[in-house]
Amino acid sequence: MYRKLVWLLFVLGGLAAMSSAWAYTQIAAGFNHTCALNNNGSAVCWGYNGEGQTNVPTGNFTQITAGLVHTCALKNDGSVVCWGAERAGITQQGQTNAPIGSFIQITAGLVHTCALKSDGSVVCWGSNDMGQSSTPVGSFIQITAGMAHTCALKNDGSVVCWGRNYEGQTDIPTGRFSQITAGGFNTCALKSDGSAVCWGSNSHGQANTPAGSFSQITAGEYHICALKNDGSAVCWGIEDITNAPTGNFSQITAGGLHTCALKKDGSAACWGSEEYGQTTVPTEVSTCSYTFSSILRDNYSSEGDEGFVIVTPGQAHMEQKKSLKR
Repeated sequence: MYRKLVWLLFVLGGLAAMSSAWAYTQIAAGFNHTCALNNNGSAVCWGYNGEGQTNVPTGNFTQITAGLVHTCALKNDGSVVCWGAERAGITQQGQTNAPIGSFIQITAGLVHTCALKSDGSVVCWGSNDMGQSSTPVGSFIQITAGMAHTCALKNDGSVVCWGRNYEGQTDIPTGRFSQITAGGFNTCALKSDGSAVCWGSNSHGQANTPAGSFSQITAGEYHICALKNDGSAVCWGIEDITNAPTGNFSQITAGGLHTCALKKDGSAACWGSEEYGQTTVPTEVSTCSYTFSSILRDNYSSEGDEGFVIVTPGQAHMEQKKSLKR
């Protein structure tokens, strides 16, 4: 009986390990695609792939970020690797030409990318038609790239923004902030008390911040989402894509017309536009059917059979080819 119990615990332990093997640790929404990091450091992307932005290279990464038609990630050594934007022409503006160096944070805009070094300096590359890649001198603790503007947070809580300002997205209000996010045509930040403030375009109500205290904030093209202190999500802006699901989330990210959030168990939920499959989170389905009578019949008595089906986040996207609209 003792040996039977030990073997059963061994089998169940293996199943438990398999069920958590593809838990996500970070998620990043791009314009029409989404990427995430698995707990083993590998990356997975889904959604629109017209420029190769979901063709993930092999390797282990610590951070990932998604733009219009490109994706970038930080390796364990702090170096940057980018992919996508494969066709020549207007979509190839150098956003994947990652500089050499070691970085601690990376953020992708529409067609530009910026990264933060350990000394607090910022490097940007890609499109600079609005000055979004013309980085100011200074030391920063966070960087965020929007559609055609960029903002950075200083250690004292002050914010610096540069790039497109047609809608007032770089006109920073007075105050000290703890977090900042740049979206399509506006910018939002969290104050030290957790309240949110947004500036720039308000074409869809995206600058009308709700009352409350938040732990994270993220800006999309025409919508904003934030996490409350209890882990629930709230979104505002364009109505069709702001219906956040119920749940307890640890991270949230807004893309073009979709949003994704990471649950505390490592699973992901996405909502909003599904035009290119950007909200269909891939899953790896592993069917492990154990017949205890067959496993144990040689040495132990057994009554009946038990079957197990394990469904975990992961790599089904590698085996499933989708026909994407262009």
